[in-house]
Amino acid sequence: MVKITIPSLILNCPRGCGPLKYGRSLDIIRKTTHCKKCKGIMLSEDELKKWEKKKIPINNKIKKDKLIALLKSGNDGPLNCPKCSIKMKEIHLEYKKSRTMSRHEDMAKNPKGIAGEIAIDWIPIIGALFQFTRFIGEVGEDLTKGKLEKSVTIDGCASCFIFWFDRGEIVQIMGNDVTTKSEVEKKD
Repeated sequence: MVKITIPSLILNCPRGCGPLKYGRSLDIIRKTTHCKKCKGIMLSEDELKKWEKKKIPINNKIKKDKLIALLKSGNDGPLNCPKCSIKMKEIHLEYKKSRTMSRHEDMAKNPKGIAGEIAIDWIPIIGALFQFTRFIGEVGEDLTKGKLEKSVTIDGCASCFIFWFDRGEIVQIMGNDVTTKSEVEKKD
């Protein structure tokens, strides 16, 4: 009996890091196609359907149809699609976020950059006082100045409906009501 093997499709990181891996990573618990080096994540149209139905976190606002529709609003970017090698579209999205939640998003994007802050948080009593004081200050600023205007740029292939999320971008998309800049300008 002859065993026939079909070569699997090797997908490379659009950032030039090398081959992508399928499985679990420390950043995202679910199985994904991701880059071990830059921590980027690739989601296909079918995977977006699964993410859309995901109940945890409860505030999941990722919508497959909305993201697919946003591909029309994007401009050609510098990254090549990992699947078909066509230039992917850059989709610029905006949203508003409280200062506290914004800090949490920043921690997801760059966990090493906040190591000193986390060390203070773990000191008994002093850490709790520090966290409480910071939280009260952030809530006060949100009330007086309004929430922070944030933005995220994701990449998507209009040909094969593949999306590329750099480290931390998937958290921004899942937890916020994102709109394109043109949608924001139409509301004003």
